[in-house]
Amino acid sequence: MAGVLLIIIIVIMWVGLGLTAKKRQAQNDHNSSINRTQQKDDGHKRLTCQVDLLRQATESGQEDIFSIRIRGQINAPEAGHETDAQVILSDITENESFAQPVLCTVQKWQMEDSPAFYHRDYYGKLMQRLSMLSYWTAVLELPCNTLTLPRRGTRRLKFTVSLLSRGTENEIASASTIITYKSSRPGYIDITENARVTETLTIQLATAALGPENIENESAGAVLEDWIAGKIESIDDEQARKHVLNRLADTAQDAAILCKSGQGLDTLAICEKLASVSSIADRYAAMELFLQMLACHYNGSPEHNLAATQAAQGLQIEHDKLRAMVQKTLPIMEAEHRDSNFLLGITDDMLSGDIRKKLSSEYKKWNSRVNHPDAKVRAKADFMLELIADARSNCTTEKIAAAGSEDQ
Repeated sequence: MAGVLLIIIIVIMWVGLGLTAKKRQAQNDHNSSINRTQQKDDGHKRLTCQVDLLRQATESGQEDIFSIRIRGQINAPEAGHETDAQVILSDITENESFAQPVLCTVQKWQMEDSPAFYHRDYYGKLMQRLSMLSYWTAVLELPCNTLTLPRRGTRRLKFTVSLLSRGTENEIASASTIITYKSSRPGYIDITENARVTETLTIQLATAALGPENIENESAGAVLEDWIAGKIESIDDEQARKHVLNRLADTAQDAAILCKSGQGLDTLAICEKLASVSSIADRYAAMELFLQMLACHYNGSPEHNLAATQAAQGLQIEHDKLRAMVQKTLPIMEAEHRDSNFLLGITDDMLSGDIRKKLSSEYKKWNSRVNHPDAKVRAKADFMLELIADARSNCTTEKIAAAGSEDQ
């Protein structure tokens, strides 16, 4: 929610900046904006702007840059006039009359109170009152990877270059151009929307871990309440915090009603959607919450273990990472059933050599904890070492049986 408020603030400030620019434009009709696709060479009798997408070499490889240049006539108040160059960048994809800000990660190219792109720097002294730039003159080279657009995909970007009297807001000349640019990175609106979708899907997945028969589990309810509390604790504004709390609580209630109704929640579909819109960190956080909810009624049954495995697969979580999360989160020592292969990360497609390596790695991990100062850690280490011994014994027995079959 904090991200949503930031975007609102940025847009409000951006609108204010746009209104100022429009006022300047009305006062300087002879320097009105020019759409690059409509520009005509009129002997450089007016200032024009051009933006090219270039690729340049860097120490780490190559990067795309916007090369912003101007040429044409500049009418200064007097000879020797000192000037600043200002560059404003906006996204007009949806509507040219409703420009959206473009954010920048570099502080020197940001507005004073927001991360919206804004550039102003000393341009130089105009030696004559009437100056003519006969050739394209560089104003700024802007790396594309420093910018965040509103959305991913093909966008229409408007660049406006203004020459201002040094240290003032008095505009001497201005020109604009519009280019088309395709961004492969998520935009800030995409990120905000994806964050909300991620929260909704995470709650649905957590609820799916319970099933209809455990939807009223009080321990699980407390786990989900703690998760929601963690989501809002960083929101300073009381009204915004209350809004997010109500939204997440309503999402949890809707998920519980759907699960309890018998219609169920499609765990695989939820996980696949999460994998498509969420970051790696968010997917692991969703898996952690799923396991915490599952832990509230976990009995070690094949059904419970399969649910955890399928959720991890849908979220594209590595098998070894799942094993570590299971060992940490699920109450494996108290469970009614015990599946050594699941708890140790042994799968059916592993060869005997791979199984031995896996067991050796697990042994080193847990043997190092048998003298841990925490009694709970020591108890779990003893439990895991017992599992490893059983798994080794089973592996040896199966190997002997296989050898006997070959002899026959």
